[in-house]
Amino acid sequence: MTLVACRSCDARIDVNAKFCSECGEQRFGPAAIDGVPVQNGKNVGAILLVVALVGIPVGLMLFGLATGGAKGEIRSRGEPFGTYVQKPPACHSGEHESFFGVWVAPEIKTIGGREGFQGGLKLLKNPLGEWTVYVESPIGCQGLKCPIRELEKKYCKVWDVEVHNTSTSVNDIWVREGHAKLDCSFPEGGSLTANLTFDGCT
Repeated sequence: MTLVACRSCDARIDVNAKFCSECGEQRFGPAAIDGVPVQNGKNVGAILLVVALVGIPVGLMLFGLATGGAKGEIRSRGEPFGTYVQKPPACHSGEHESFFGVWVAPEIKTIGGREGFQGGLKLLKNPLGEWTVYVESPIGCQGLKCPIRELEKKYCKVWDVEVHNTSTSVNDIWVREGHAKLDCSFPEGGSLTANLTFDGCT
């Protein structure tokens, strides 16, 4: 693997990486990523990548990979995510999907001969350097395909998300750790809170 220095933090990253695995900086910015132009300072290709990832069910990804550990709980009440409590035990690095962040995931299940998980949180640093949270609700799943939608920050009085690389890598994947503390109330009358810590995410 050929390594180059990140222009922002000088970390060593793969020459083919679109984003720095240490700080999330665009590898080829600001004018383009792989020849895709920027509009209004935003890379169109990177934004489309984020949108595309939202449509991928959490339960069909990453379950066969080595995992780290997570502690804490996600508690949802009413709309828009449904009423449930999850205590996810695992986390997975987003580097497998070319995003800076992690999945925090519940236990593995086998449904219809397939393994995966239902629910969890996706913590992602978007191309603007801001943290975005996606909630996969275990309510209304069809097999391992569950509803997933972005958590809107404007409805949260607590929004404390942090993910960073450790100094360790496993099979060229940087081990990540961090936390997520959320306290959100929605116009529909529901709420969602999360108090999670995680480490060893690969």
